[in-house]
Amino acid sequence: MSDWFELSPAPWFSMALCDPNSFPQTACAPKSDANAPTCIGPNCTTNLGGGSAFMEMQFYPPGNPPFVDSASCDGTHWCAALTLDSLECTAAFASCNTNCEEPSNFGFIQRNGVPTGPPSPQEADRSTFVPNGQTLLMNPGDKISFHMFDAPAPGGGEAFEVAMDDLTTHQSGFMQASAANGFQTTSMADCSGTPFNFQPEFNTAKSGNINSWGADQVNISTEFETGHWEACTSLSDQISNPFDPSDGSPMFNECSGPYESAGPPDNTTPEAGEAPCYLAGATHPGYAGPGTSTDPARMTGCQDTIFQNGDLDFDGSPYWTEWPTGLKPTIYPSSFLESFPTSNGRQYPQFFMQTDVALSESTCGGNTLGTPGGTSAGCTVPPPGPGGFYPYWSQVLGNGGCSLEFGNVSSGLGVSTFGKDKQYGTNQFNTFGYPQFIGPLHTNPCTFSFG
Repeated sequence: MSDWFELSPAPWFSMALCDPNSFPQTACAPKSDANAPTCIGPNCTTNLGGGSAFMEMQFYPPGNPPFVDSASCDGTHWCAALTLDSLECTAAFASCNTNCEEPSNFGFIQRNGVPTGPPSPQEADRSTFVPNGQTLLMNPGDKISFHMFDAPAPGGGEAFEVAMDDLTTHQSGFMQASAANGFQTTSMADCSGTPFNFQPEFNTAKSGNINSWGADQVNISTEFETGHWEACTSLSDQISNPFDPSDGSPMFNECSGPYESAGPPDNTTPEAGEAPCYLAGATHPGYAGPGTSTDPARMTGCQDTIFQNGDLDFDGSPYWTEWPTGLKPTIYPSSFLESFPTSNGRQYPQFFMQTDVALSESTCGGNTLGTPGGTSAGCTVPPPGPGGFYPYWSQVLGNGGCSLEFGNVSSGLGVSTFGKDKQYGTNQFNTFGYPQFIGPLHTNPCTFSFG
């Protein structure tokens, strides 16, 4: 059986935002299609568009606290946050400031709109990543509506904002990426921060209006970040906690169990360990200060984020058929039922699917990232691993609506799977200079609902 935190630590929705101090270090006029790059890929030196930050409006599943280094606000609720990533590099990645290469602004969605701690990368501390009594908490199965938009900012001007409503509990929350809220743009020269009102980069979501430095060709998107969790029967190699030395629960780096045994030994893969790993029942005394602790961790397992970004031997839960098969929970959780996004009350007329999973595959020759001799050989979806599975999008018609689900949903009236993992299309290495699977453009059949 599986829980959502095993499959995805953060389903999210995205938008490109203006940041003149982010890659490619060029001016950016908010809400202008003139910011679009005309050259894409690691070898481009000109026509890279306006300076761009990438916003992810992330949801976090329950059951695997603490949020500081794992995935959950508590043991029973979903929570959400507004995150902004910038890149302190110049065109063609010719120069990067490795002291602050990818600075992030972070703020939980709060019922009062006030961050739990300083959101900027320069001033963030533990309180930034610890939910408080104002953090919007949502129950599994709740119906959520949210709006991403430019709003008047305290002190003048406008700033990007997310407003979220839980239509089941009638609770609401919001977060604004404004200077008044403590959000800052980062200087590539010295990593210093300047209070800043982040705003949408483009006026429309047409093809080519994308963030110019991310692996995915994306602006307005929905994604289930995956590829981290491994369930374990025992842990070893205890290490110091690099995120919170005061955490009272021991952290480990090595996982033992049937998932780990199903894949190749770690010394034959790019993995340097599975940390952070915690034992089932860990309560993390002192997590939010003296006398505090988290809800107990639901199971023994590892998040694969400290020594490498992800499960690089692909033997964890996300790469097996443990994903939702529909809206009714079984031994697997129920799927999200997700409406197609709208702009000014109308759904986008077209969409496509993509994945950058090949960038994590050691067998993928394209991971030379455009250097001489790079090829697209050995790049596969699903990735090489004992589970042999990769989750996919399904379109569902019926029940008076038209929606998306993600996971392993292939049966039922009105379900279209777009070929399951074939929906991710072909490797576009020859176009971009790095491995990226992109599927064909689809006409949205759901727009009739808004005609």
